[in-house]
Amino acid sequence: MINVGLLGCGRLGRIVAKGLHEGAVDNCRLVGVCGRTMERSQTIAEACGCTACRDVQQLLSLSPQYIIDASTEDALAEHAVEILSAGCHLICLSSSAFQDPVFSDAVRQAALKHGTQVHLVPGAIGGFDFLTAARLMGPVQVSLTQRKYPPESDKCPPGFKRLPAVYRANAKEAVANYPERLNIAAALGVACQDWEGVEVRLEPIPDDEAMSFQVDLQGKFGAARFYMQQGTPECPVNGPDIAAWSTLAALQRLTAPITF
Repeated sequence: MINVGLLGCGRLGRIVAKGLHEGAVDNCRLVGVCGRTMERSQTIAEACGCTACRDVQQLLSLSPQYIIDASTEDALAEHAVEILSAGCHLICLSSSAFQDPVFSDAVRQAALKHGTQVHLVPGAIGGFDFLTAARLMGPVQVSLTQRKYPPESDKCPPGFKRLPAVYRANAKEAVANYPERLNIAAALGVACQDWEGVEVRLEPIPDDEAMSFQVDLQGKFGAARFYMQQGTPECPVNGPDIAAWSTLAALQRLTAPITF
């Protein structure tokens, strides 16, 4: 049985914990959780039958082979090197932290020294395996179009209120300005190893449409498009919950005897 720890007990963390507890990934068990507060950690721990940890050191003392990070950019920046240096692999959503070259290099050196890996997950949209293959063939032009309700709309989630209705920038500028809301742009910047070459567009939608993400690729291979609609107008979702499931899918790929 593979031991898994969880860093972050917010909405996405709760989904990850519940999925592990219910056996979504074969041969993997949740051994401990560490959130911003002990109250949050204890709530999940009691529901999932694992240990509520006061800090990352206690979480690592449970000997997890993998820690899933569903916390924040700041939390990842604080604990990534410590986790990797303890011989534990890291699966994380907070790609925006890797825009900092000092942090990125420190993580790379820690992983090389201790034989561990960081597995970044794309979150709310797929196609990153295709993007990686396309980049091996040659240069690829990449753009992200995110369609969302404008700030004045009653349907605009609180976290998106501070994003302009219409916005154009490269991934480096966009993530620097809105790191907590443009994690797909951050993941593309990391995947392409070219933050300035990834174009980011925010476009408003009317209230009768659903928010969506679209990634367009063009290169030697031809052209490709990956699209994800976030729920429906009739059945909206509280953010892209698929992002949490993408961490469990990554864990499954890393631990299953046969995998894609």
